Amino acid sequence: MLLQLRTARYLTLNADILECISSFPDLLSRHSSPFSNLVCLTIDSGKGDFTKKRNMSTEARNFLLDNSPSATLIMDDEPWN
Repeated sequence: MLLQLRTARYLTLNADILECISSFPDLLSRHSSPFSNLVCLTIDSGKGDFTKKRNMSTEARNFLLDNSPSATLIMDDEPWN
């Protein structure tokens, strides 16, 4: 599914999708990021989920952002670079 979005410049993913992606670190480390044009990646934790701590694995972060090194990552309304 993410390969279909490879030309996206602005992408918002649900935190549940991020959690799912993060649960396969071995698979992610074998594949390069499909995103080479990202300006901003936003992780939307959804209404009511702000109290639940969400984690992004290093492999998931690399998979999503490695080909867009200048992209801004926003999680829980706070930018991460």
